[in-house]
Amino acid sequence: MSKIISNYYFCKSITIFSGLKNSARHNILLTFLTGLFIVSILSSCNPTKYVPADKMLLNKYKIEVSDKSVKTETLKSYVKQKPNKRIFGWIRFHLGLYNLSNIKKDKGIHKFLRKIGEEPVIYDPYLTEKSLNQMDIYMKNKGYYNAEISDSVYFKGKKANVYYFITPGKPYTVRDITYAIKDTGIRRLYFADTINNLIKRGDGFDKDVVLQNERTRIERLIKVNGYYNFSREYVFFNWDSAFHKVNVEVQIENPMNTSTGRESNHRQYKIRNILVTGIPDPSDPNVNNSRNKDTVEAGKNIYLTDIQKLRINPKSFVQFIYIQSGNLYNENSIEETYTHVSSLNLFKLVDIKFAELNNLPDTSAFLWLDCNIRLSPAVPQSYSADLEGTNSSGNIGGGVHFNYRHINLFGNAELLDLKVRGSIEFLRARTTNKYAPGQEFGIESNIKFPTFLIPARNRNFIKKYNPKTLLSLSYNYQDRPEFIRTVANVGFGYNWKQSRYQEHIFRPFEINYVDIKKLSDDFKALISGKYLENSYRDHLITNMSYSYIYNSQNIKKNQDFDYYRLNIESAGNTLSLFNSKFNQANDSISSYYKVLGIQYSQYLKTDFEYKYYNIINPANNIVYRVFAGVAYPYGNARAIPFEKKYFSGGANGLRGWQARSLGPGASAEDTSSRAKFPNSNGDIKIELNFEYRFKLFWKLEGAFFMDAGNIWAIRKEDNREGGWFQPNTFYKELAMDSGLGFRFDFSFFIFRTDIGMKMRDPSQPSGERWILGNRKLVRDDFAFQIGIGYPF
Repeated sequence: MSKIISNYYFCKSITIFSGLKNSARHNILLTFLTGLFIVSILSSCNPTKYVPADKMLLNKYKIEVSDKSVKTETLKSYVKQKPNKRIFGWIRFHLGLYNLSNIKKDKGIHKFLRKIGEEPVIYDPYLTEKSLNQMDIYMKNKGYYNAEISDSVYFKGKKANVYYFITPGKPYTVRDITYAIKDTGIRRLYFADTINNLIKRGDGFDKDVVLQNERTRIERLIKVNGYYNFSREYVFFNWDSAFHKVNVEVQIENPMNTSTGRESNHRQYKIRNILVTGIPDPSDPNVNNSRNKDTVEAGKNIYLTDIQKLRINPKSFVQFIYIQSGNLYNENSIEETYTHVSSLNLFKLVDIKFAELNNLPDTSAFLWLDCNIRLSPAVPQSYSADLEGTNSSGNIGGGVHFNYRHINLFGNAELLDLKVRGSIEFLRARTTNKYAPGQEFGIESNIKFPTFLIPARNRNFIKKYNPKTLLSLSYNYQDRPEFIRTVANVGFGYNWKQSRYQEHIFRPFEINYVDIKKLSDDFKALISGKYLENSYRDHLITNMSYSYIYNSQNIKKNQDFDYYRLNIESAGNTLSLFNSKFNQANDSISSYYKVLGIQYSQYLKTDFEYKYYNIINPANNIVYRVFAGVAYPYGNARAIPFEKKYFSGGANGLRGWQARSLGPGASAEDTSSRAKFPNSNGDIKIELNFEYRFKLFWKLEGAFFMDAGNIWAIRKEDNREGGWFQPNTFYKELAMDSGLGFRFDFSFFIFRTDIGMKMRDPSQPSGERWILGNRKLVRDDFAFQIGIGYPF
């Protein structure tokens, strides 16, 4: 069924886009899609084209386990021979490229096709046997010593299907745990932390846990408690088994004293002095000159030298050093020091070393270490000019940026970013397909402080959460076909990391002043006297916002991960306390208070986004996304300001619609006005996205996607018919699309094209909203999107 649906989308895409022959861009796209379609068909029809006569193509493999507690996904990594890569689960695209070549020719297109393609995987019984052996070892390591593992190979034509059958049997479990720890100090540490012991009575006996994870845990436990020279090489495990039960002995050995030839206890170390120095830069013409002797004591036994070279304030810098004189050696404090000092962006290299002080008299239970933190300073100021392609909700353009950066503005690791930018975008009318230029010019400055400025500078909080303070100031001039406006912004906020995966962003203070310089006559006539007019007047936004972000991605591992983001924003509440001091104004639509002659906005807005990345294998992954948001105006505002409203469609939303051309709800606004000014927006947004991504060749990736969602108005006063959100009927007004996309991954950026096809259009009369089966597809049912980066 999936094969029929996929081929249907390909054929429909080709049929519709063949009508766009007057556009060179669509001709290129049509040629590419046609070639891709042909390759896919060829790869499905003749995958054994270059399989030798006496050989078999490995068609597929399958692992069948009788016990669901044993995960087949883990066992797949032990299979030594796997079939050719597939996309959509059935198309051998890469093999198809290889088969398009002539293997007797080694030049030109034939060499290129074989390079980007994949030669057929020939079934090898030796690798099947090796896979069985590896899975048998894995099962034994997991405690299944009596597991039965076998294989069966079925041949059909020139294809081989391999099946692996695993019957785990009864697992061995831990019956008893004993201990042989010679050092009494380490024994106390170990027993004080038994709650975190990975080996527990009654659990399955897992050698991976015993030999790797538990050894690593024990080493970490001991090294964070002062045992500088301890390593996992001192940790051993002994076990014996009978009747599916295992007795485990944990053994921690003592080191050998080389001078006496006898064992001695492990020794704890304390930190004496911390010395911060600069690393000589070979490119520095003064590298051979004598080093500056500007050494100061910045804290208890913390000495900073080369201060002028390092350009650091000793009193500010010392708060990022977690290694403390007089404390026990602790690997956690070393890692925290490295992380926080590196995050300052002041240094190209951070190196932390320790030296044992063997010449001190051994008069206590502790030995001593000196710590040397060596830093290589980065260039403090930099300038750059960038040309860039822009993509704002699917409207493509270009711009130039002039950037200035200072990484140590006031000598306390303050980061200043100053940007001056100008850009032009070509805004496409949906029905006429004509473009009108939109221009934007602006200046933006941001200063990031590596601490909390106010209300208090709590040193313990700084050390635990590595907080930042951000001050921002910007001014933008925007000239679009429907309006000319300026936007001035000033903001102040904090962000801090609660853990490796959790981040908080709190902006207690932000002001936006939006000055509508001009509305075009056509646009003014379109919104005049309507509820939407409230969103297009001069206004002042004084808001407070909070965001919580959870991201479990580990860039070092190719594995599934989650992403959550919760935003809460309120505006105008503080100003509303002083309404009696402000002037009240009235117009034909509403009455409101003004601050310095400007209406201030008042609203509450919150939204939530969830993304799940399912990594199937290195060539295929699936991304799921859910977004829901609501904004409610009240008090001094009848409508949410235009820039704070939600919209749908475009390169990062429902890709079957152009940006701002969907909704609200079942609204079917006059198509001529919507085509000229695609500004559909709303106060509520729901969006669901599914995208299957697969690698093709070279830097090219493909994608199949489906999107669903819409926007709605939250107040009945919104006079766009069918646009009001109603809890009992909103699901009938969800739009749906599907389509294909291509991504060019150039490492430093990703260029993306998507072709979205409408499947369900809520603006159509009830009963006619499903397009397939109700009418023929027309050109307006397709949308061509261009974007930078992945859509989500």
